[in-house]
Amino acid sequence: MSPSPVIDESCNEYTQRGDIASNKEIVFIFLIFLFVLAILYPEKMLRKQVLAEKSNYELAGVYLENMLRLEPNNIKLMLAAADVSLERGNLDLAEKLLEVLRKNDNPAIKKRLEKIEFKLFKTQLAHSNDAEYAAKKKQQLVKILNQVAQQHLFDKKDALLWYRNATALSQKKAAKIFLESLVEKLSQKEDPSAKEWMISAWTLYADEGNYKKAAEILEQLVKIDPSYRDILAQVRAAAGDFTQSADLYMLLYRTSGSYERKKEYLLKAIEALKDGKMYDEAVALIQRYENDYLHDEAMVQKLIKYYLSMNKIEAAQKLSLKLLEKDQ
Repeated sequence: MSPSPVIDESCNEYTQRGDIASNKEIVFIFLIFLFVLAILYPEKMLRKQVLAEKSNYELAGVYLENMLRLEPNNIKLMLAAADVSLERGNLDLAEKLLEVLRKNDNPAIKKRLEKIEFKLFKTQLAHSNDAEYAAKKKQQLVKILNQVAQQHLFDKKDALLWYRNATALSQKKAAKIFLESLVEKLSQKEDPSAKEWMISAWTLYADEGNYKKAAEILEQLVKIDPSYRDILAQVRAAAGDFTQSADLYMLLYRTSGSYERKKEYLLKAIEALKDGKMYDEAVALIQRYENDYLHDEAMVQKLIKYYLSMNKIEAAQKLSLKLLEKDQ
């Protein structure tokens, strides 16, 4: 049966008039629809719609990319959607969203983008059994980490998180940048994470030989945890602050209830003054307390050795005589 002449003529007529929409017209109508949708559709509903799109991630990406062109305010929505999809395990969708978002140069957006992207690569690494793929993901993590550190693409509230990531990836330079940002929060003792990063900070600076900076951090740390006073005294001496070191040891001496610990602190205070070649001060300190230890021969012998090491022969002889007289 041949086609109806009437239908054939109608098709030709519509084609000639251009009443059948072209590809460009279809795209234009689609974009208008997205624009209206972006304005009228509630954000919560829109977010659910995006997250529900599991069957075609490519389509979801195109949909959101066009939405981004029409309504820039939806960037925040896409960031949230990428974060939530990542949490739900929709890694492919999260990656597609991040591809779209990478085209935005807003610094505030980049901060959050790098954070989500790092989380994505970290998750992909954790779920991979392929050594080559895992090595690639680790390289990507290191690249993001150093970029975030060098370009300062992080807020202070996230500095500790980035520091932990840098430490886990053995990126010492990046770790130091994040720690230096944390040091600026020294006065915020109410921060529950303060102790953790202060310990990390003073250790890092001490390992680098920057004892002055390490001591500054420890000064703040002892306000949170006084048990670090002993370490602070050691670091003060390493930084060349021998008087402050000795003073701190003597503070520990006076507040300690342990006889053995008191002896230890006194000897450390004398040692600090001796190391700083502050011999007169060291001798004065020994003479102030030597009578308290005449009953402890081992302790007196140590004090005599300190006198001799500082060439204080007369003081050593006098203390030796005191010990002999006591035994008679």
